[in-house]
Amino acid sequence: MTQHRTVLIVDRCAPEREIYREYLLAEQEVKYKIIEAESGQSGLLLCQSRSVDGILLEYQLPDLDGLAFLTRLRQQAGEDCPPVVMVTGYGSEAIAVKALKNGAVDYLVKGQATADELRQAVGSAIANTQLRQKLQASEQRFQTSVENLLDCFGIYSSIRDESGRIVDFQVEYVNAAACEQNGMSQEQQIGRRLCELFPVHKDSGLFEEYCQVVETGKPLIKESLDYKDVFGDRCLNRAYDIRISKLNDGFVAAWRDVTARKQAEIEREQILAQEKQVREAAERNKQQYRLLAAKLRESDRRFRAIFNSTFQMIGSLSPEGILLEVNQTALDFAGVAKEEVIDRPFWETKWWTISPEIQARLREAIEQAAAGEFVRYEVDVLSAGDRVATIDFSLKPVFDETGQVVLLIPEGRDISDKKQAEATLRDVYAQLEQRAAALTQSNQNLQVALEELQISQEELNQQNEELSQARNLSELQSQRYQDLFNFAPDGYLVTNCQGIIQEANRAITSLLAIDQQQLIGKPLSVFVDPQEMQVFRSQLNRFAAKANHSASAQLIQTWELNLKPFRGKPFPAEVSLAAIGNGQEDLVGWRWLIRDITQRKQAEAALRQSEALFRGVFESDLIGILFWNTEGQIIDANETFCRMTGYSRQEMQAGQVHYKNITPPEYHATDAQKLETIQTACQYAPFEKEYICKDGSRIPILLGCAFLPGYSDRGVAFVLDISEKKRWEREREALLAKEQLARQEAERADRSKDEFLAMVSHELRSPLNSILGWAKLLRTRKYDPQVAARALETIERNAQAQSQLLEDLLDVSRMIRGNLRLTLAPVNLLNVVESTVTSLKLAAQAKNIDLQFRIPNSEFRILTSPFMVSGDLHRLQQIITNLLTNAIKFTPNGGRVEISLKRVEQGAETSWEQGDKGDKGTRGTRGQGRSSSH
Repeated sequence: MTQHRTVLIVDRCAPEREIYREYLLAEQEVKYKIIEAESGQSGLLLCQSRSVDGILLEYQLPDLDGLAFLTRLRQQAGEDCPPVVMVTGYGSEAIAVKALKNGAVDYLVKGQATADELRQAVGSAIANTQLRQKLQASEQRFQTSVENLLDCFGIYSSIRDESGRIVDFQVEYVNAAACEQNGMSQEQQIGRRLCELFPVHKDSGLFEEYCQVVETGKPLIKESLDYKDVFGDRCLNRAYDIRISKLNDGFVAAWRDVTARKQAEIEREQILAQEKQVREAAERNKQQYRLLAAKLRESDRRFRAIFNSTFQMIGSLSPEGILLEVNQTALDFAGVAKEEVIDRPFWETKWWTISPEIQARLREAIEQAAAGEFVRYEVDVLSAGDRVATIDFSLKPVFDETGQVVLLIPEGRDISDKKQAEATLRDVYAQLEQRAAALTQSNQNLQVALEELQISQEELNQQNEELSQARNLSELQSQRYQDLFNFAPDGYLVTNCQGIIQEANRAITSLLAIDQQQLIGKPLSVFVDPQEMQVFRSQLNRFAAKANHSASAQLIQTWELNLKPFRGKPFPAEVSLAAIGNGQEDLVGWRWLIRDITQRKQAEAALRQSEALFRGVFESDLIGILFWNTEGQIIDANETFCRMTGYSRQEMQAGQVHYKNITPPEYHATDAQKLETIQTACQYAPFEKEYICKDGSRIPILLGCAFLPGYSDRGVAFVLDISEKKRWEREREALLAKEQLARQEAERADRSKDEFLAMVSHELRSPLNSILGWAKLLRTRKYDPQVAARALETIERNAQAQSQLLEDLLDVSRMIRGNLRLTLAPVNLLNVVESTVTSLKLAAQAKNIDLQFRIPNSEFRILTSPFMVSGDLHRLQQIITNLLTNAIKFTPNGGRVEISLKRVEQGAETSWEQGDKGDKGTRGTRGQGRSSSH
């Protein structure tokens, strides 16, 4: 498919524009539309009135240069500035660099760029700009979607040690919902360590699960995760649904607060507890109500499966209702692929095809949201398998800077289970009310019957009272034992002598992941890790032999081994074993107390690892570490800190080094402020200061402090020697000063060059105007020979002046390059000055200037050649002529110019004086020049 692009060529030279046009129109795959401008201002006007995809810009324009054009174009177009390719002259790479810094995307050297290079530069600049604009739009849509999520969302990257093991995760991004949930802003979280912000992640085992996601790539999904943490004086106890997936060397996490759901479950448990109390009361009063209690228990089991939740569905729409983006949860919910719904009207997608009425209601909601309203309602939609589901649906408009709606954010939450749970709860409440009413009526009937039988049974009750009390006491004791057995926090088993399980409480069924009915009758050995089976049997046989010899003694043996549950991975356990006798010193069975010690093992391993990590950091040579107390003493430090300050570790451990002794006085106020900060926040941000070493020298450092965990009177400080950094900063400042000085010198030279060129152009134009004027007059008119001779003389004189000026320019060029050559020969300065004065007499007389040449007659007439020097006759005559010409030129009419020549110790000195005569004397200037004889 042929692409169409519009290119603006801004160049003052029409042939160059024609060449660029031919180069671009020769492109086969792209059809270019060329518009041209010969000045910068006209090019800017075209950019305002026409849509331009790219600009080919000549640096040298008649009204402004390319850099000024770029600046004004950027101010005019803003973010929609088209890409600019700069065309510079040969040797103008410095200008090209400036152009790139000012916004140009590429540059070409005029006369060296081929047609292919020009087409490639223009095509690449336009294509890259279009891709960048699409990328920015995509990033804006993604950012808007994430920031408007009701669920929390975060991105985290791994922090690894030298061995490659993950030690923590750095917070790269959190959305607004996560900031609100955590009670911290983005600035307080981004760039910080996850476990530093939330230490409970390591204590709860979540950190290890995060590491598994990063190392294996397997996603982590947890429902109703209990989370407890402390933020200052606020204790947070919440429940979350969380989903974690790997992203590069890190992970992304999305979580939702389901505390309300958990609270609903707790309320449900309370209702069940009340129901149980009613059932137990009915069971104590009458045996006939036990059938009702069984029905209530069956109702309880049905009620437990009411509530279920799914993750939130979210996407983005154009104001016209076209679906632009949709998340995977929504796609999985409907069982459709992304290609089936993207770029289609939202009401035509599968979710809304349940009925025309629902589609019409959605279109009305889109129109309301496009007008700036927030719309929310409950609606039935189609999910996977054409199942009808009820969702809590909302449309939120997103506005741009002008207040226009540019995007719509649809959100949906499946509340089908919630609706069903509400209906079921209403049924349960109705059943409870009916059963409570029935129970009340039954109690009334029973009360009447009991009153009628009370008299007849009074004697029988007295006889059975003692028996009833004894039976109740026995049942109470039995019930207490059974409650202790069932609700003990640790696993409890009773086996026979062969190890066959006869009794088991709830805790052991949870540990072994098996129902109580399936557990009874199984040998305990089937749950022992096969690798430890021999140890298990050996311990059991040894204890059995000891128990047979001391059957009456209460022997208990405890050891650790790995148990393998019916489902799941083996776990470490602490096993306590006690013998059961029959009162006749015979062994009849075993009591087993089993405790899961996985967390204890993990805590022990984490403690060992933490101690090893801290010891490695403390003993490393990377950073100075010291321990201090609030009294100002340094109580210990590592070798790095000792080497920095010159103090020994023994001096610090003995409390001989005080914090104020090594801190310069100018930092005492800052240290006091930091101490107040650490007493309120337990830590503070690192800052730069200086320490006084033992030898009296100072060392610049970067210092960070924090209280030790669990202490408010002692802490740890980390000290980094930044002497090299400070030295680099001083060198950088010196280099910047040199660079600024060099820039100023370059600018001064550039201004001098401009002034010199202006002066030269003026000096060249003056004789040229005289030559052109007389030449035109001689060609168009006829003059007598005298006037013609004077005209030719004037032309010749001005041509010689122009030739002399050009020669002077060449001399300047030669001097700059160091190529100026002098033809040295014996020269009489007296003759040079006299001839120059004679040649300029007419110029002085034209301005009525008194031109005088003074020489000491007595000295010059006696000595033979007193002013003979070795020099270049032409250069000396040129210098004296320039001096006198300038003196005559800048002396007002009626003034005086005087030149003198005298002999000095090693050569001759020429001096001149100019001035004008006023009412109070002579005003003027003086100058001199010196020539040495050889």
